[in-house]
Amino acid sequence: MRTSVLLVEDNDDDAALIARVLSRFARIQFDVSRVTSVAAARQALRDQRHDAVLVDLGLPDSDGLATFTEIHGVSGGAAVVVLTGDDREELGLRAVELGAQEYVVKTEHAYQLLPLTIAHSCERQRHHLEVQELTTALANAVDAIATLDAHGNCVAVNPAFQAVLGYAPPEVDTASLLLDLVHEADRPRVASALASSGLEELEIRMIRKDGRILPVQLSVVGRARGRGHFCFVRDLTRQKLVEGKLASAAAITAVGSLATGLAHEINNPLAVVLANVEEASRVTADLEAAAADPAKPDFADLRAMLDEALSASQRVQFIVRDLRAFACADDRRGRVDLNAVIEACCNIAFAEIRHRARLVKDLKAVVPVLGSEAKLAQVFLNLLVNAAHAMPEGDVDRNEISITTTQQGRTAIVVEVSDTGSGIPVANAGQVFDPFFTTKPRRPGMGLAICQATVVAHGGEISIRPRVGGGTVVRLLLPTLEAEVSENPVGAQTEGGASQRRVLVVDDDPLVLRSLTRVLARDFEVASARNGREALDLVRAGGTFDAMLCDLMMPELSGIELHELLERDDPELAKRTVFLTGGAFSGRAQTFLEAVGQPHLEKPVDLKTVRELLMELSQTPHRERPSAKWLG
Repeated sequence: MRTSVLLVEDNDDDAALIARVLSRFARIQFDVSRVTSVAAARQALRDQRHDAVLVDLGLPDSDGLATFTEIHGVSGGAAVVVLTGDDREELGLRAVELGAQEYVVKTEHAYQLLPLTIAHSCERQRHHLEVQELTTALANAVDAIATLDAHGNCVAVNPAFQAVLGYAPPEVDTASLLLDLVHEADRPRVASALASSGLEELEIRMIRKDGRILPVQLSVVGRARGRGHFCFVRDLTRQKLVEGKLASAAAITAVGSLATGLAHEINNPLAVVLANVEEASRVTADLEAAAADPAKPDFADLRAMLDEALSASQRVQFIVRDLRAFACADDRRGRVDLNAVIEACCNIAFAEIRHRARLVKDLKAVVPVLGSEAKLAQVFLNLLVNAAHAMPEGDVDRNEISITTTQQGRTAIVVEVSDTGSGIPVANAGQVFDPFFTTKPRRPGMGLAICQATVVAHGGEISIRPRVGGGTVVRLLLPTLEAEVSENPVGAQTEGGASQRRVLVVDDDPLVLRSLTRVLARDFEVASARNGREALDLVRAGGTFDAMLCDLMMPELSGIELHELLERDDPELAKRTVFLTGGAFSGRAQTFLEAVGQPHLEKPVDLKTVRELLMELSQTPHRERPSAKWLG
């Protein structure tokens, strides 16, 4: 073991004696260098690091404690040992107070013990520096750290305690119990951890000075000899917010997958039901007009039953559509019609609302916004459900939920959701958007925090205020797409009427194919194909069609593959195609629809929309195109 020593001594005899004593010590090899003045000592300490400094207080350029103070200030962490002939006790005590590791009076016995004195001084100095480093590290730690005594009182806290929990170190004294800062529901777990002498880690909630609830990770480490504990507090707000978003996204993805699969299975038979019920209703009306008077009441009853069946089927259609729109995990941005999104959310939330309040809608927004339809749907659904839960069941006549959209110029839309419920206490008004704040038992308190994050991500603002007369009003301000609203009407019918336009319907489901063909036959000349291969054969045989209604997912030759072949064989018809989907999208199908930019409808389709689209696409009828052959 080697120890470098700087000897600051102007007396040659004393210096020679000290060097001889240190050289004879076998267990430690001392490398001694000597200077004779304070100025020389300062230079030597700048030039080289030393483990220990032996300094005499009486030097040519300084004397007394001033000598020690000057050298100690430039010692660079070395252990400074005073070696002097002055044996005054008060002088030795003062030197130790100023930082001397030892105060050695020059005697024969002291010289003999000098090697051990230096070794112990160096070891104490190393420990002192380590404590200083650790103290600095803890003071600059991001986590809040508290030192507790055996009774759980805070003896000391680091500066981060203020940043995390809002309490400045002077505000925490020995009368402050850590348990007083813990949420009441978590205090038994923390008390159990403080009763342990080992390491305990647990996630709890603590209460900030401003009253906000904070999710934290608390690590409790016992101090030596049962003197208390060290507590490390890490703020988990950001982590929990991310976890909440991930959990929400995972749940939405799962619901979306389930909804997509169900939609695919439901929509095909539902399309048949809707088309046939609508057609049956029309036929019944025609028969009723020609029936004898005694039979008219029976026809009226039959028509009423068909109308009810049609209404119920349409309701199933809307529920499936709205559920898929809400559950969609697609986070891409696009043009969003807020009114349509809100209507869908009202349909989904109505089961929660119908037994609690009347639902009033006043949707006057015109300009679309740029955003994620799924994310915005989550926001509105959350607000509607929150409003419903603010009111008890069974008092529908007295309670009301209102949702309105209004245009603020052409650059913003204001959405307000108001209720006549219990309202928000004034003391909690500033906390409602904080993560994990909740007044509902067994609820995570993430709903409004996620709403705020979503609205801000869309460049908007969200605020909450009491409603005049009781209840709550949530106000959202969302920026719009600064684009003119398209008012292009559907193309006028060509001379000769719609019956002259030729449409090809392609679907592998025979019931869907038959029902669509029957309904469209009132307005078009309709040809049908049971798959993409039959449709391609019709075109290649010379058939000319003004528009095509084509299922996207079919065996043998899909709608995608048919479209690719038609771009070569009949590019005009390829451009005039409306695609049908059963609700299940593959990655390729989604990419294809985005690339071609042509209209697509989900089954069960709205027949009015189908007619309008086919009318628009077939504005130039077949008779105005050369070499047209009808193979219907």
